[in-house]
Amino acid sequence: MRVTVKSFFVVCILAAVAVFAGAVRAQDEAAQDAAAVENQPLDEGHPQHQRALKKIRTGSMLRANEPFEEAPDLRGDFEKRRDQQVNLHYTRIAQLDVIAELAIASNNTTLLARVDEVRRRERERFRLAMEKLRIILRATGLKGLEQ
Repeated sequence: MRVTVKSFFVVCILAAVAVFAGAVRAQDEAAQDAAAVENQPLDEGHPQHQRALKKIRTGSMLRANEPFEEAPDLRGDFEKRRDQQVNLHYTRIAQLDVIAELAIASNNTTLLARVDEVRRRERERFRLAMEKLRIILRATGLKGLEQ
């Protein structure tokens, strides 16, 4: 029997494919076995059960199932007061907007007129509060905090 170089390469390629297919099949079987083992609950005395409960290293900055600590508030006193006034103002305006929409939907003109009056008073209150904060800022000499 005469073996040519071409037929030798074909046989080598077929053998490599067979070996590769066997390795892939073995990996698939190992993965299926591992999946079957993972789905079974571990006994509490099992070492891997103890390891699974402790998912972070000692001294690690990562915290499992714990919320992040609240960031420290780095704003100054005047910034906090300003932000409090702004939040209060926009909350009140949003509430008045909802009441006005309900008044329009029910054709209640007296309620709508009352909402407009309260909205005007709130704008004036907010303007005066911001002006008071600006005066205090100018008197203390702080710069860069004006809105």
